[in-house]
Amino acid sequence: MKSILNFVHDFSLKCPFFPEKSLETLKEYKYQAIDNSIVGKYFYQDFIINPVMNHLVPKWVAPNVITTSGGIFIVLALFTVYLSNIFGSFTHLIIGLLFYMYVLFDTLDGKQARKTGSGSPLGELMDHGVDVLVMEH
Repeated sequence: MKSILNFVHDFSLKCPFFPEKSLETLKEYKYQAIDNSIVGKYFYQDFIINPVMNHLVPKWVAPNVITTSGGIFIVLALFTVYLSNIFGSFTHLIIGLLFYMYVLFDTLDGKQARKTGSGSPLGELMDHGVDVLVMEH
């Protein structure tokens, strides 16, 4: 974490986008995601996420591997669009399943990081980086 803060601080000295005051608040930053939806809390977590975490994701799998795998599903969805003439009427079904797998893996990576205590700034950067790539396409 300290090396990332040092990088941002050094970058801010060369670039006026980050005032010194904002760098002080960056040191205190902690990411927290809160899901207040009824479906998310009582259905998705209990019937999908928790069983997958408990039975299919071993503790030794790094959260960044899960994040990268989710990104691969998005790349496969893009290839499916380009090859839609091959998949024909199944194209939309395949893309929907691949996007669902991305959403599932996007949720699982954070759960795995909390489960193993291996959350890191790099993991957060990778997670949000994949999210940005998905939103751009």
